[in-house]
Amino acid sequence: MTVIVRAATRADVEAICSSYRPIVNDTAISFEESAPDAAEIGRRMLTHPRLPWLVADDAGRVVAYAYASRHQRRAAYRWSAESSVYLDPEHRSRGIGRLLYECLIAEVRELGYVSLFAGVTLPNKASVALHEAVGFEALGVFRCGGYKYGAWHDVGWWRSSLRDPPVPPPEPHQWRPSEYRVNGTFEYRGLDRATLDREYSPSSCIRDLRPYLECYAERSAEARRRHRVRTDLRYGDRPEETLDFFPASQPAAPLHVFVHGGYWQELSKNESSFTAPAFLAAGAAFAAIGYGLAPAHRLEEITDMVRAALRWLIANAAVLGVDPRRIHVSGTSAGAHLVAMALLPKDIRGAVAGVTLLSGVYDLEPLVHTYVNDNLGLTRETARRNSPLHHLPARLPPVVLARGGIETDGFIRQHEWMAAALRGRTTLVELVSPARNHFDLPSELADPGTTLGRAVLTQMGLARTDGGMR
Repeated sequence: MTVIVRAATRADVEAICSSYRPIVNDTAISFEESAPDAAEIGRRMLTHPRLPWLVADDAGRVVAYAYASRHQRRAAYRWSAESSVYLDPEHRSRGIGRLLYECLIAEVRELGYVSLFAGVTLPNKASVALHEAVGFEALGVFRCGGYKYGAWHDVGWWRSSLRDPPVPPPEPHQWRPSEYRVNGTFEYRGLDRATLDREYSPSSCIRDLRPYLECYAERSAEARRRHRVRTDLRYGDRPEETLDFFPASQPAAPLHVFVHGGYWQELSKNESSFTAPAFLAAGAAFAAIGYGLAPAHRLEEITDMVRAALRWLIANAAVLGVDPRRIHVSGTSAGAHLVAMALLPKDIRGAVAGVTLLSGVYDLEPLVHTYVNDNLGLTRETARRNSPLHHLPARLPPVVLARGGIETDGFIRQHEWMAAALRGRTTLVELVSPARNHFDLPSELADPGTTLGRAVLTQMGLARTDGGMR
């Protein structure tokens, strides 16, 4: 079978309309009395909450489509969705409906829904057989559920259990059709491995990565030479679980904690103190966290290390001369991911006063089929489990979310996804530094002459109204 299942796009709207029109006009399968036009179908595809619309594509021709929609409008129904599937008569009895439905169920399940309901105008043996073949269980029949074409029609209802009902249930996620699965397997539409690798290779936007890494190391070493610093403070039992702490000149100062990037596989705290002098000049203390790297450590372990470091700093704030109510955390690239993951436990996010996330990766699923995953060993399931975008709590500390203007499309999308997810959960300052790339953006962290630096210092209560520092 050459048919593939993919996400529906705007280009498919006319084909969907053509397929649906005779179902509305000539049958009671649908209880709509007027067939919707292309504009209405397009609107439905974008209706909040965003749920999957999939098509079966046979050599460029849409031969079937399926979608999920909101089950009921009242709030407590929001973990339930409703499904619909329609096939071209010429393509029935070929397994296309089952393939399409299995992909739809998988998509809705991954969004966090608990139940998927389906209503079928009776009698309809083919539809009943399809639903039961993919695991739907019969619930009952609404007698005389609708009147169309001079007759009353019964409606049977079926339910697919998507997961064991959690208590309390996390909020469902919005569907994102820009990333989709073909026949249930993750892909980017039209992007081969080489292209996808490039989308998640930030160094592809610059001529040479080495000068940036050398700059990190040289400026960090100079910071340790010129300023008071307590190196290799141990926050855990593993050899890698250490941090460097630069005390402020005054007691009860705010603290800025920095988590380095390197795709969880490179760099260390030794290259992570290059912004310490600027924070010290502004009146803050500074800490650079070290953590173990892949492949020696799984991503879950790395995340736990960063959480342990933050808990240690929070618990020892008074001893370190830091105001425990003014602890701020930033991370860049993979470090931004780790900071976002570290905030999921309530005890940490409740103690952190503010966050800065730079050019981060917040949904790891795109990385599963890239070079980045060679040492991480992520599956789709572990990628989702370690993606902060899918687990954000209802409320978060204030966030500065920034990226460079010179970034790959993959990192731009990650920034946009996170911005959308954070709105309504926090006080959000979203920034793009047009002349900066993935690697030199962190140099602006505490620079009062830059928009990013002013935003960070303002969040910490250290910015002056004239653009300088307090």
